[in-house]
Amino acid sequence: RKDIKGNEFLDYRNTPNDSQINIYGHNSRTYDIPFRKLEKFLNRDFFNNNQFIMFQTDTVRRIYQIIAIKKTGSNYNHMDIYPTNKHEHITNLISNAINSRQVPYTNETNIIVLQTCVENDPGNYYIIVGFEI
Repeated sequence: RKDIKGNEFLDYRNTPNDSQINIYGHNSRTYDIPFRKLEKFLNRDFFNNNQFIMFQTDTVRRIYQIIAIKKTGSNYNHMDIYPTNKHEHITNLISNAINSRQVPYTNETNIIVLQTCVENDPGNYYIIVGFEI
């Protein structure tokens, strides 16, 4: 059945065990849909008080600490699930964040990226970045 609100979905290139998990979902001012709530992380108090994401499938359960929310445009580097330079990739993910926290990381750090569109600003997205704990 077609749903005008869309669904959240895992990047087609991902498996639940990848070192970077990308999940996408629509945003809407008209409908109460799950990824609309990502905008709450723009508020510093909400960001500080809601630090964790759980990713769970039938075979995997992973917990991530949210380290940043940022607005991005046509730069889709955050979608690279197999970066050649992971340190540079992470630096790009967290640079120019609207809200962020300092969390140590290494080249082995597992990442989750949640992406939704910015309402009334076509071609721009909010991304939430988390590191597995």
